[in-house]
Amino acid sequence: DRGACHVIAFEPAPEAVLKLQHRFGSASVDASRVTIIPAALLDISGSVLFSADDSSPTNRIADGNQTGSDAVNTVEVKVLRADAALGAFGIAAPNVVKIDVEGFELEVLRGFGGLLSSPELRSVFVEVHFSLLHERGLDSAPTEIDALLIGHGFNVEWLDLSHACAMRPNI
Repeated sequence: DRGACHVIAFEPAPEAVLKLQHRFGSASVDASRVTIIPAALLDISGSVLFSADDSSPTNRIADGNQTGSDAVNTVEVKVLRADAALGAFGIAAPNVVKIDVEGFELEVLRGFGGLLSSPELRSVFVEVHFSLLHERGLDSAPTEIDALLIGHGFNVEWLDLSHACAMRPNI
């Protein structure tokens, strides 16, 4: 509704995929503008366990720290590297990327590989989950995220305590 020509949604949570398909499926007026890929992005390809509780706002890759319903509601999901996924699906390099992956931000960005250098990629927005990174022993991940993006030519600005915006200069 805000002018995006085409949206590619990588979504591993089964219930969320169903909701996206209902909203943007073939019967929708937006079907030609939205592609839903039922997979997570990481720096590997294969499959992982995923905590998928439709009542939880924080579905995420199961890393062994889940308890209660998160530990019970795990499903196996497909994971892809962004660089490989775009090639496999015949998708052009994106202009804008938004990442909200509950503590796996660094791995997702690493999976973009050379796409991070693509001049077509103008902006990357990342929601960084400091407490989840800390639980995983990755306290240095926010600094590594900054360095990775800066190393690929982005200017990085923290919009608030958990949201980074990386923009190519002169945009």
